[in-house]
Amino acid sequence: MSDDPRLREARAELLKLRACLHDPATGLPTLPAVLEPVRRRLESGETVGLVFFDLRSEERIEEVFGWETYDGLLRQLAATIQRAAPQVLKEHDLTCIAGVRSDEFLIFLGAPVGTGQIKHRLDRARDRLLARLAEDLWVQFDSERPRGLGIHSATVPIRYEPTTRIERAIYKAVDEARAICRRERDQQQTLRLNELRRILAVDGIFVRYQPIVALADGGVHGFEALSASPSGDLFESPEMLFSFAEETDQIVELERLCRT
Repeated sequence: MSDDPRLREARAELLKLRACLHDPATGLPTLPAVLEPVRRRLESGETVGLVFFDLRSEERIEEVFGWETYDGLLRQLAATIQRAAPQVLKEHDLTCIAGVRSDEFLIFLGAPVGTGQIKHRLDRARDRLLARLAEDLWVQFDSERPRGLGIHSATVPIRYEPTTRIERAIYKAVDEARAICRRERDQQQTLRLNELRRILAVDGIFVRYQPIVALADGGVHGFEALSASPSGDLFESPEMLFSFAEETDQIVELERLCRT
């Protein structure tokens, strides 16, 4: 019986489905895994809303430094939210990630009744969690000074009517939160592009000399010239500067400036 190909296929399919319910990078359940408890709370008459955190504005870190570094940031973000949960969230609030290997974090919160109460609770929880993330999460690459993570967020009450399917109401709230964060990212991208153009216009690129050290004896065997914007600036990291310039078609002007 165990050699039945249909049984083996069914078991393989079951394993695939189970794998879709848990994110190995963060240890969090995925959105499909929490739909049922959220649905039950809405059916019972509880008002439920969504706090949404989006790390996609930092996805260039993955492009420049690799997926392991980016996954590490996702793990740290998840761990920070879970550490803050006892002070910010209630026992029945649910934290999950949008999908396997996603960089979107979702928290479903409840309030006894009324969208006014839920919006207040959502905004308060979001602000407290953002403050905790700003305090605990810092990144530093190469010669760059430590900086906080660029996390976008949104709060959306789930608008459920008895005539609508609950799952669609939940996904609609997620889509609305995504759209809010996408607009914030687009605005941030515009600001970054304007800053890069300003730097290029005023020849604001500096050269820093980084020593090349031999691990065997600790001796300095030369220096590497790194082109970047001033210390503390948005593009202090050379890797991030050149990556963004290439993405926004400013690389030719940047390289011309670096050669002069």
